Amino acid sequence: MRKEITSVNYDRISKIYDTGRAAHPETVEKLVLLLSIAGNSKILDMGCGTGNYTQALYKTTKNIIGLDYSFGMLAQAKAKYSAIPFLQSDVTNLPFESETFDGTFAVQVLHHIKEKERFLREAHRILRKRAHIALHACSHEQMRAYWFYHYFPKGLEVDLARMPDVIEIASLLEKAGFIGVGNEICY
Repeated sequence: MRKEITSVNYDRISKIYDTGRAAHPETVEKLVLLLSIAGNSKILDMGCGTGNYTQALYKTTKNIIGLDYSFGMLAQAKAKYSAIPFLQSDVTNLPFESETFDGTFAVQVLHHIKEKERFLREAHRILRKRAHIALHACSHEQMRAYWFYHYFPKGLEVDLARMPDVIEIASLLEKAGFIGVGNEICY
């Protein structure tokens, strides 16, 4: 039996997920910079969804793997980007040897993970020495300024409760063994 780790059924929404989503060019540039991605870098996209960011970074390194928990999201990713390996796995129990990757990232994934500390310890484990992780998440400050919540104030309350803020994310990263943790607010 599969353990549910999200409050959204991504298998069910996978066919329409890309309707309003694409890899944002600024985020792609930041990921390449923060992870120091070069042509031979081995990169893991944790929570790849339909593979938009995996594919965008595939242009920089062909040595990238997309990983997601949802079979539906992976089916969409595989259908769009057949040259890229996509794997199904729980991010709190990664199916890789220690020190396998030169970098890893998760775009808008952290708030879906119940066992955040375990997830980040696993990410730390699979990274080579001096490798980096990049987490893309919304700060509470950004969420409070987002136009959407003006129309759905109850949604803001729910999302603030489920999404860790910048200080909590930094603390989680440090507990997992990451050093030199920083953050940057992007708009």
